[in-house]
Amino acid sequence: MSSTSFTMSFIIPPFLFSLFAFISQAQVPANQTFKYDVYRVWDANRGNPVGENATLAFGTDGNLLLADADGRVAWQTDTANKDAVGLSCFQMVTQSIAQRAILFGKALITQQTTYWWAKL
Repeated sequence: MSSTSFTMSFIIPPFLFSLFAFISQAQVPANQTFKYDVYRVWDANRGNPVGENATLAFGTDGNLLLADADGRVAWQTDTANKDAVGLSCFQMVTQSIAQRAILFGKALITQQTTYWWAKL
């Protein structure tokens, strides 16, 4: 039997000098401690990495932006000035090989779309 873990990751691949943000899912076999397969579930800026001194910040309008050092927006939530009709909160516990982490998340629900974000 195996267990499943989800992680929010920021990765800088060797020799690319770029940053990617993504959520991954790991299948960890019960009889193995250190070897496991990781599958990318979602990423913010696939094909559009940001470089050194990039920022991840909320704008004054409530939009979450991932921007390069020169101000170029690589990714955003598109939640600026959205009217919220509900707020759903959850707590998800993930377990990594070495430690346990608790991830708290929120969902901003508008009439058309549900937007998810999380913080550690």
